[in-house]
Amino acid sequence: MKKRNHQPAALYTMRLSTMLVGWLLALLPLGCGSPEKHAPQKTSSQQADSLMELIYEAEDSNHFEKAKGYAREALAIYKELNDSVGMSECYGELVVCHQRTGDLTEAIEAGQQAIKIDVAIGDNEKLATDYNNMAGVYLTSKQVAEAKVLINRAIQLDTQANRTKKLSIRYGLATEIYVKLDSLDKALELANMALKLDTEAGDTVKMGRRMSQMADVYLARKEYGKAVQLYQEAINMLTKKKERTSTCITYKQLGQAYMRSGQTAKARECLEISLQMAKDINSRYIIQSTCEHLGNLLSQTDPATAFEYMKQSSAWKDTLFNEKNSQLLSSYAARFESAEKAHTIEQQEAELRAHRLFIWVGAIILILLSLLCGALYYMFRERTRSRNATQKLIDIRNTFFTNITHEFRTPLTLVHGLSHQMLSHPDMSQEERKRCLTDIQEQGDSLLELVGELLEASKMMSGQNTPPWMHGNVAAYVAMTVETYRSYAATQGVTLHYQPEQPDVEADFVGNYLAKILRNLISNSLKYMPSGGDIIVSLQATDKRLSLHVEDTGGGIAEDDIDNIFEPFYRGKSSKEGNSTGIGLNYVQQMVNQMHGTVSVANTQHGARFSVVLPRRNEKAVTHEWDGSAVDAPKPISSPTKAHTALPTTTDASQTDPSLLIVEDNPEIARFIGMVMGSHYNIQFALNGEEALLKAQENMPDILLTDLMMPQMDGLELCRRVRQSDVLNHIPIIVISAKDADSDRMEAFQAGADAYLIKPFNAEELTLRVEQLLRQRQLLRQKFASGLPADNDYTGLKEGERQFLERLTALVESQLSNRELNTEMLADGMKMTRAQLNSKTRAVTGNTANNYIARIRMDRAARMLKQTDMNIGEVAMKCGFEDVSYFSRVFKQAFDCTPSQYRKLA
Repeated sequence: MKKRNHQPAALYTMRLSTMLVGWLLALLPLGCGSPEKHAPQKTSSQQADSLMELIYEAEDSNHFEKAKGYAREALAIYKELNDSVGMSECYGELVVCHQRTGDLTEAIEAGQQAIKIDVAIGDNEKLATDYNNMAGVYLTSKQVAEAKVLINRAIQLDTQANRTKKLSIRYGLATEIYVKLDSLDKALELANMALKLDTEAGDTVKMGRRMSQMADVYLARKEYGKAVQLYQEAINMLTKKKERTSTCITYKQLGQAYMRSGQTAKARECLEISLQMAKDINSRYIIQSTCEHLGNLLSQTDPATAFEYMKQSSAWKDTLFNEKNSQLLSSYAARFESAEKAHTIEQQEAELRAHRLFIWVGAIILILLSLLCGALYYMFRERTRSRNATQKLIDIRNTFFTNITHEFRTPLTLVHGLSHQMLSHPDMSQEERKRCLTDIQEQGDSLLELVGELLEASKMMSGQNTPPWMHGNVAAYVAMTVETYRSYAATQGVTLHYQPEQPDVEADFVGNYLAKILRNLISNSLKYMPSGGDIIVSLQATDKRLSLHVEDTGGGIAEDDIDNIFEPFYRGKSSKEGNSTGIGLNYVQQMVNQMHGTVSVANTQHGARFSVVLPRRNEKAVTHEWDGSAVDAPKPISSPTKAHTALPTTTDASQTDPSLLIVEDNPEIARFIGMVMGSHYNIQFALNGEEALLKAQENMPDILLTDLMMPQMDGLELCRRVRQSDVLNHIPIIVISAKDADSDRMEAFQAGADAYLIKPFNAEELTLRVEQLLRQRQLLRQKFASGLPADNDYTGLKEGERQFLERLTALVESQLSNRELNTEMLADGMKMTRAQLNSKTRAVTGNTANNYIARIRMDRAARMLKQTDMNIGEVAMKCGFEDVSYFSRVFKQAFDCTPSQYRKLA
């Protein structure tokens, strides 16, 4: 049974309210008399709704005349109630019933009324159904172009509202329309879309109709076999559901298919079935078209019967397609467009009046809202600015603590690790113990120095520190301070010069600050200076300013680093060892600011030049005079000696021992890791990722240990480059870093690291991780050393290693019969050097490249002996052996039996 269409919410509420009031009025008499005298009566609205249900039942039973009668009764009631929704539904059902019985004039008039109402109330869902119904009327009257316009309107409305159940109906009717327009590809596309929607909904009746419509397309394309098959399937579905109208139409179409394919008897049978069903349901349109088809079919074989059918067809055609219907259909579209436009104009005028009514109120509200928005925007901007400032402080603080943690972790790694080594190795020689204690003392001094600078910087930033100003000969003070560091510079192979413009310069200055500024600038230059370089300290003075310069010949600073050089813990690219600036240069900037000066840096032709500009006179009181008798010099620079600043040399163990490549920009840490690993490894060292890549490609280490924060190429990029390299991607990687956040670890693993240790690390954990990774590599070598894996089982290998073995094996097998195949040919095919290929193959399989070729030859020979009937000579030739005797000797060495014995055992 059909259900009523969706109604707009407001109209549905009015209908429901009317019904509730009616029920209440009907129930009032019950309180005033006995039940026998006062039986409940249906309200008018209830009677109309009951009639609508009768309409649907009559239509489902193909009793369209009854349905018309019920529709007219319901329409009269809805008109009395002024119920637009009900009236629209009645007109819609009248369109369907009139079309089915061939009363096209009445169908057109009812459709016009339905559309007029639905446009007025804005019910687009019902309007789509109206367009669909009217498109069917136009199709019946053979005015196909107009039908196309209407069905496309219906599809557009339902598509916008995503009404998929209704869309299948629209697509189905559109299929019939496009068949008539001979747009068969479009018709087939629409039929498939409709069938898909109905299949998903599980609606058997609609599926039968869609199959019939799809068969119409194949009939028009003269694919009669497909058409007949689909018509028959449709008839089976529709007959089971007792859908007589659709079954009647499908029989008529099936008769046409048989007629066009020359099967006259079957065609007549189907058409007569259709004619009888059309008469039973009083469908005049189907009667007319079926009589016409029968007349055409029998015109050659049974002229008398054909003549009778053609008379009946002509009579029905006059009734259906008279001049009145044609005129009404031709003028309907234009009239509807006019009505629709008139309704739109009325709506626009009403809206304009409403706008004029509220325009002044709207203007006042707009002004008030503008003022409110302005106030809110100001408050929001201030709050955002405050929040951004707070967030910036938080970010600066987090960055500062992250960096300071890194600065502490490096010396603590050495202090902790070296002390642990001394405690766990009581048999350590006196020389080794002395070296460990020296390193511990140096790292302790570095920590104390860093803590002192942090405390001083904190006092200056908080304003708690009042610098002690003095007056005196600042040129002499600078000379005495520079002299303090001359001998240390000489131990580094660097000459320190002092070149004052004048020997005597009287000025106000803070002696302690000036000495620390010089110490930090000289120390910073020494970090980047090659042996044999020069550092020049100069002093110029004017009446108002002092200019102090520290210039070196160290090659300069990268342009990208200059703007950030005074930030705490900034790590520049120009550092030979990847050291950060620590807090030193930032500390210099803080002290210069305290003395109301400026500090800057620029590159010169040979190196870098730091310039400090200070006022010659202090506006505040000077605490005392400096007479030159004593210099408040800071303690000497505590940088390590040249022996400690260079990376340790490569250590050589037995050729059979594993090789390690340690990538670390801090020489002390690199030396400590080398000491932890002991003498059982061949150890190489690299300062950064670029150097490590070159050494790895040249020497192919068994394992790689790397820091993350390094100059030129950091540890993450090194991991990525190793994993992307066909030559190096098998090498296990252990990251050792002071960065301890989970995100840092995840990033390292994503880049290709196999393990991640945090400084200060446990020495035993490091050695255990190295041993485990090497043991895993050894197990893999043993797995592949005895030959190729069965069924290409590469379990345990990384993706890069698996791809390497697959490529290598495929290359060998493609040249298997070539007895000249050798390592040089393979290396060329793999785009590697011979040494790289041998190292890579040995690292993955435990075999040299030549041995691996031999293993593949023997493996393939064994399979051929087992799986084919080739004689031993043929097998030998296919595996690259010309001499059968030599092949037999090699085979016996590999399998402990001759080829003949192997074949028998297999």
